[in-house]
Amino acid sequence: MKFTCRQENLERGLNQVYKAVPNKANLPILSNVHLLARDGRLRLSATNLATSITTHIGVSIEEEGAITVPAKIFRDLVSNLPKGVITFVLKKGILHVHTEDNKAELNTVSAEEYPEIPAMGNDGEVLEIESAMFADAVKSVVFAAATDTTRPIFSGVYLSFVDGLLNVVPSDGFRLSEKVLTLDVPFSKTFSVVIPAKTLLEVARMIVSEAPTRITLDDRANLVLFSNQDTVIATRIINGPLLVINTIYHKKHVLEAEISHEDLLEAVRLADVFAQEADSSVKVHFDPEGVISVSSSSPESGKQTSSFKAAVDGDEMDISLNAKYILDFLTNAGTDKILFCTQDAMSPCVFRPFDTQDFLHIIMPRQSSD
Repeated sequence: MKFTCRQENLERGLNQVYKAVPNKANLPILSNVHLLARDGRLRLSATNLATSITTHIGVSIEEEGAITVPAKIFRDLVSNLPKGVITFVLKKGILHVHTEDNKAELNTVSAEEYPEIPAMGNDGEVLEIESAMFADAVKSVVFAAATDTTRPIFSGVYLSFVDGLLNVVPSDGFRLSEKVLTLDVPFSKTFSVVIPAKTLLEVARMIVSEAPTRITLDDRANLVLFSNQDTVIATRIINGPLLVINTIYHKKHVLEAEISHEDLLEAVRLADVFAQEADSSVKVHFDPEGVISVSSSSPESGKQTSSFKAAVDGDEMDISLNAKYILDFLTNAGTDKILFCTQDAMSPCVFRPFDTQDFLHIIMPRQSSD
């Protein structure tokens, strides 16, 4: 194997695939990155067996071949080399790296020992979506997934496609966010899967807006694959019960309120100063006379209350909610007015932008200490 490439292109590619290299690999080979020089391109691949990332860069190939090298050493070496052309030559199991003023030698492991890397096939139907729209949807809701993987289903994001609607729904068991994308695409299949939120967020961060994102399912391997320009990310489907939220949102509500985004954000931020010292709970009081109050207290530090005018329709009610959950939604809501509704103080609370039906956030109340 012998090829040359630009340092800046190789560094960019390595940074992409390195996200799939495990911190502690059960199999030593997984600490390596797979290199395949063929057809005028260098394919870089890495996997932790649950998620794999593959990308391509343009290179000048004198001799095709494949090999694996230690991922961290290789990435650190390339990132510290000067911009310009790098030459790679594989001789007797050693990868020789040359620039005008530098040279290095890397130990390698045969590519035949590396796990098979999933690739976009030509036999499956592909859902094609505008990349910027998909990335924005993921970033606006992914915060609701659990970071603890003890219960894997809650660390994932539910993706479903039915009748032209793509639902993106994460939930950690205490809150849930949903973004619905309406797609006019020639895709006849329907699917419902849960995939790791961490992987989906990487997809959203890595995709290039100018190129569409293509999604396909490999049912035999239990994989979802995302393709964008020169990069493919494949991830395992998380097995578990699928989310059902229609029964929550479409129930008749006895309390509804139209709330200024700015007023609620300011009130919750102030209340959170004291809430953080306790259990992060804030009490939201709804007065049918048109006033909402947000309060919190800390036995050590004191208490705080903010009140503002709002359109309240329903019974007077006190609801205890996690301040962080409210703030996470408000940070991603992108609207001037919020619609709030619920059945009672212990029923799921629904927040959504007032002017749209395609984004909502559901928070489970807490038992009030009063």
